[in-house]
Amino acid sequence: MGFPNIHYIAPAILYMNPGINRDEYFNLLNKTHGSSWAWHSGEGSEKVPLTYYDPAQEDSLFHSLDGLASLLHLGYSDEYNVFRETRWDANDLPIKPIFFYPDFPEKGKYTAFIHETNKLDTEKQITFYGTRKIKPGYIDSFRDETGESLKKALMHNMMGDASILAYIKEIHSKKFAGLETDHEFGDKIAFYKYVASIVPFEKIQRKEVFDSEKDMLKNWPILTSERMYAWDKERGGFMDFVDRLDGFEWYKKDGKYYLDDCLLDKISASSYRQLILTAEAIKVGAWKPLSYAGYAWWGQFLTEYPDARKTFEIAGYFSQHSLSAKHENLTNTEFLRRIVLGGNHYTDFYSDNSNSDF
Repeated sequence: MGFPNIHYIAPAILYMNPGINRDEYFNLLNKTHGSSWAWHSGEGSEKVPLTYYDPAQEDSLFHSLDGLASLLHLGYSDEYNVFRETRWDANDLPIKPIFFYPDFPEKGKYTAFIHETNKLDTEKQITFYGTRKIKPGYIDSFRDETGESLKKALMHNMMGDASILAYIKEIHSKKFAGLETDHEFGDKIAFYKYVASIVPFEKIQRKEVFDSEKDMLKNWPILTSERMYAWDKERGGFMDFVDRLDGFEWYKKDGKYYLDDCLLDKISASSYRQLILTAEAIKVGAWKPLSYAGYAWWGQFLTEYPDARKTFEIAGYFSQHSLSAKHENLTNTEFLRRIVLGGNHYTDFYSDNSNSDF
């Protein structure tokens, strides 16, 4: 088939504008109005113009550098990956990466929690129940369950009774304590009763509060879109919000972005037609088809925009014959002969039936 599709907006921009730099790419995406919400899908929605969109429900992916990085499936830069790694102190305890929390504790504020070190407490011996294969060095929140039955200990844990963060220094004994039913999945789980020496510790953190995201990024520039993402990547695929968009790839040369040269070797004829129709919808500002379930409006789109319909027919005709020729191992001469002498002119190829499997 083939219809305008929100997931094809990013490759369609490159299809229409090969050789654009990053800022140009962002500016063109920023002018689109796609959404994973439906632009008027209820009763009477067919009367809403195809150019309609609601700014409050647009997808932010098309309106930020972070979104562009996601659509291009860039991944994080090496610098940022190092920044977010867990480090280890002299006692082999983790130093967690910096954690940023927006709107906490005051509305409109940005707070950074910087884990600086760990403060050890006095070693102690406790009894507790567990299900995992626990070894010395294991870190968790523990509660001394000496003298408690398994059921009583589990009840206290469900109630969130106070526990302490610690690591296990030595396991003195481990005995099977019984089976209990998992409340979520209904499976039987084996529990063991441990007697171990633990070393409690406290995470020493400092807190930095910023009045705005701009102030936060000024102090922590590693979090800017410029440094967070791998903009030096030379080739990649596109994301469709959740997963990779099959077959579509881009490459970068001298700082400019292009669709992959071998596009038709990697995508289906249907995907190619969707790319063409998405590009046509962007050209005329038809945003309703570029929303959730936008395929419902593709027939109306082709009716209201005859130039787009003609481009669609040509794309369908030539892509179908090109792929057919490839599968049949035709030479270029044989392919051209089929196109020129094949019988039907491309303007007769498209059916008015919008439910066609074309």
